[in-house]
Amino acid sequence: MRSRRALISCAVGIVAGLALTAGLGHAQKAQPSGAGNSVNWIRPEDVPAQANALRLQLEAAQPSVAAQANVAQIKLDMDRLDPDLDMLLGQANEALSRSAAFFELSDLQRRLTDAAAPLGAWESFLETEAKRVAKALGQITQAQQVWSATQKRPETVASAALIGGSVKRSIYGLEQATVSLNAWRAHVLILSERVTGRIAAINAMNDRLQAAEADQRANLFVPRGQIWQSGYVAELRAELPRVPGELIAFGREMREYAAHNRRPLILQALLAVLLMLGFGRLAARVRKYRGPKKQGLRLLDRPYAVGLLVALLATPFIHPLAPHGFVQAFGIAALLPTARIVVRTGKRSDLAAFVGLLIVALLDRLSLAVAPLPAIGHVSLLLVLAASLGLAFWFKGRLRHDGSVSWLRRTVNLVMLMLALSFVAGLCGWSDLATLVGRGTMASIYSALYIFAVISTLEPFIVYVLSTPAVSRIRIFERNTALLQRQVEHGLRWLGGALWIFFVLRATGLADFASTTLRAILNLGVSVGAFALTIGGLLAFVVTLMAARFLTRIIDEILREDIYPHRSLPRGMADAVSALVRYGIYTLGFLIALSAAGIQLSQLSILLGGFGIGLGLGLQDLVRNFAAGLTLLSERRLNVGDQLQIPGQEIFGQVRLIGMRATVVRNLNGSEVIVPNANLVSSVVTNWTLSDRLHRVDVPVGVAYGTDPAVVVGLLVDAARSNNQVLQNPAPQALFKGFGDSSLNFELRAWTDEDYEMVTSDLALAVHRRLFDAAIEIPFPQHDLHLTSVSPEVRAMLSGREPKDVSGPKRPLRATPKGRPVRP
Repeated sequence: MRSRRALISCAVGIVAGLALTAGLGHAQKAQPSGAGNSVNWIRPEDVPAQANALRLQLEAAQPSVAAQANVAQIKLDMDRLDPDLDMLLGQANEALSRSAAFFELSDLQRRLTDAAAPLGAWESFLETEAKRVAKALGQITQAQQVWSATQKRPETVASAALIGGSVKRSIYGLEQATVSLNAWRAHVLILSERVTGRIAAINAMNDRLQAAEADQRANLFVPRGQIWQSGYVAELRAELPRVPGELIAFGREMREYAAHNRRPLILQALLAVLLMLGFGRLAARVRKYRGPKKQGLRLLDRPYAVGLLVALLATPFIHPLAPHGFVQAFGIAALLPTARIVVRTGKRSDLAAFVGLLIVALLDRLSLAVAPLPAIGHVSLLLVLAASLGLAFWFKGRLRHDGSVSWLRRTVNLVMLMLALSFVAGLCGWSDLATLVGRGTMASIYSALYIFAVISTLEPFIVYVLSTPAVSRIRIFERNTALLQRQVEHGLRWLGGALWIFFVLRATGLADFASTTLRAILNLGVSVGAFALTIGGLLAFVVTLMAARFLTRIIDEILREDIYPHRSLPRGMADAVSALVRYGIYTLGFLIALSAAGIQLSQLSILLGGFGIGLGLGLQDLVRNFAAGLTLLSERRLNVGDQLQIPGQEIFGQVRLIGMRATVVRNLNGSEVIVPNANLVSSVVTNWTLSDRLHRVDVPVGVAYGTDPAVVVGLLVDAARSNNQVLQNPAPQALFKGFGDSSLNFELRAWTDEDYEMVTSDLALAVHRRLFDAAIEIPFPQHDLHLTSVSPEVRAMLSGREPKDVSGPKRPLRATPKGRPVRP
């Protein structure tokens, strides 16, 4: 809100400055200068109008109400923020003097950064306002010269009775405006100097804190002193009287923060109440809807614990300026609802383990309270690590007797190993390493328990939401309910993993270091001139394309399941619209991916030029096929599911897919043919189902000579009409085609919108059955050979008698036209 007011007041100031510039400039340039003078003046007849304009412009040059309110608010906020900044700077100096641990330095740096967040906007606003006032004062100085020169002109002196008052009032107004603007400018500059000084002090302290953190990371394995060294006991005795004072100071810091930040505390309390009531009502509805015996609903017995836990886990976000101890206190409080939830999930979790965790957390809190005392803090850390290691040993024994799963036992073994290493490191004097490893391990345990408790109870609620009738009405959700539930569960687990990493890094003080390191890695890359490509840009490019692909699948599924079934679209329109939507999303996603990667189209001019040459040379077929695919989709002369036949090629089947480059056709024999789109646009293609799916079936039939043709026609038509897959409109026809060599030829013609090959087979069987029942012979082609003259020996052999010796001249053989025998 403050930044918005600052922007509005800046805009008002700029407009006023422009108006003043225009008006005063007009007063200076509109009038001629006197002979021998370099200062402009105003003619007597123009003085009244210019005086009135000057009055309005001087009013506009004064600070606006919004600017005055913003400056007053900035001063008030600075008065409130100064004590907190002084306290934080003092704590940072004290932490640097005693070489505080990672988490404490990082916590101070984060708190300083968050506290200084509004200072940048305040500095920018004050700088803009100071520049505006300086510009207005310069213009007023020039206007004073013009009006002073006007007052001294003979023309003005001669007309003093008429215009002298206007000139004097204008000069007086300029003097008063100069005084007020100078005072306002001084006020703004003082406040700006105050803000700038605070920013400089905070930046310098952050640099020192970062340097201290870097020094600690570089000296993790440098021992700072062992407990068995001489003088260690004396140091402990010297620090013991200071322990109550440190505990009191810790409590005072907590109380002061709570006293100065009541609004966030009230907001968090209201959030907890609302979440508890909301989860309570939702749990009652889930049990009523799902029934009491459904698996997983036992977790819904703890709705108030879930609401309280979620509100407590929001502490780092609601209290960004809170000290580390305050946040840790809320984390300890979160163990109570976590215990109620986790104990409910299974037999392997019991209340005794959470009591042990609570005791360890309280000991750790006391250890952090006495951290300003080096020896006492070191010993208390060793006690906390020993207690944690003992609790891990005890819990491992419980798991061995309960027969728990292997992954849980391996996790406990890893925790024990890390705690043992940190304890040994603390004994050997590597206190920084012991603090980092030990407190990081404990923070990972607490964070894992918190997140497991929240996610395990949120899953039943999400399953319920996906199973409600309101959601089930959407067909895409109804058909993929199980898949969506699994995806939601996976998404929750990934979210839980990310939150676990965030909490662990924040607790160990490595959040800023990890963020800086990650940014440095993502910024690695190559640059050639104005073109630059980084690892982060490449990842953003890939993620954007994956998101575009996922969005395409979702939109395509919604269109096919929920939009198209409720619309009467022409055949093929749905596939064309889906394809065009896919291409549009892919194109838009590609452009957004380029922008996300930091690549501008202007930087790709050379690459695009080379790409254009490639299009003209080697990629012309690809572009032609892509354009042909768009043509197919727009004209819709060929749609998915059509029966396609390409003359001259062995392609006759169903269109399965119209892609960007080629179309997939599944032949009737089962083979799939990839046909380039350009071939389908530029060549002759037979589409058997373009306008409709009607197909004429032709069944040729031949019967023996002597059969009545009218009877055959009736039988053929009757056979066609008895088939349910044959359309009655157009009506089936039987045609007498003519006289064949050995049969009377007929043809049965019928129309169908089903599989024409099956219909052809069924009709052929029906025709054969009708002709067989009517005792009508279906002849086969045959030829008779008639001999007009043969020898007696051949005649005897053909007749089966003994040949006779017949002498005499032999007659030549001749055959009659119809094959009738002619006796010799």
